[in-house]
Amino acid sequence: MEPINYRICIPSYKRAKMINLKTLAFLNRLQVPIEGIDVVVETEEMKQDYLEENSNLNIIVSNTNGIREKRNFIRNYYQFETDTRYLICIDDDMDNIMDMDKPITREAFIDATQQAFRLCEEKGLTLWGVSPFHNTFFMKRNISTNLKYICGAFFGLIIDRKYEPIFTTFNHYEDFCFTCQHFLRDNGTLRMNWLALKTKYFNPKGGITEWYGGKDKRAEAQETDASKFIELYPNMARIIKKKYGCDLRLNYRYKNSS
Repeated sequence: MEPINYRICIPSYKRAKMINLKTLAFLNRLQVPIEGIDVVVETEEMKQDYLEENSNLNIIVSNTNGIREKRNFIRNYYQFETDTRYLICIDDDMDNIMDMDKPITREAFIDATQQAFRLCEEKGLTLWGVSPFHNTFFMKRNISTNLKYICGAFFGLIIDRKYEPIFTTFNHYEDFCFTCQHFLRDNGTLRMNWLALKTKYFNPKGGITEWYGGKDKRAEAQETDASKFIELYPNMARIIKKKYGCDLRLNYRYKNSS
């Protein structure tokens, strides 16, 4: 069976040093060739900063402002400007992916990504992901296709050109939005529940927190976006209050009636 070849896309914002210490170091441990990796930044000035730290990077300039527009740019770019069919998106501050209670190996990473893309093709799905939090109590060695959160920090996307690309109107919860839209369109999303992310969701250096101007401003924006999200998808999610701002929880029992 021929292996599925995919590209890796890393959206990044003012983390020229961190991306090398985190996500690129993680991918290097897995022996992922840098030739298959794209880094998406917002301006030509940022591009030069990243190239000064790592001249081997392939940098794409989005000329966008904010995570929403960058995520939309990525989907539009790979759909219309490339012949890519299989895409993996990873945040720029990824520490590791955990395989139950241990860091994922190169062999397990290859097996999981190949399996995820093949199963999506078989089931007519276009979005897959892993558990967003590393908690082995909730992790199971199974695959689910009901409505479960596909975290934007690490996910796989099949670019099916018979559809227009799915876009989001949210800076916060854009990954919840993509999850719901794919679920409604494809009647499912795929999640590998034995794999989980090891990363920081509120890293103050660079990224969306700095773009908003700090944790407090980001938390305020989260609450506004959460309310708008519930208005748009009233039966698919509910709001969860947290120390900083709030979060959403998807209704895994939701059934698509369309």
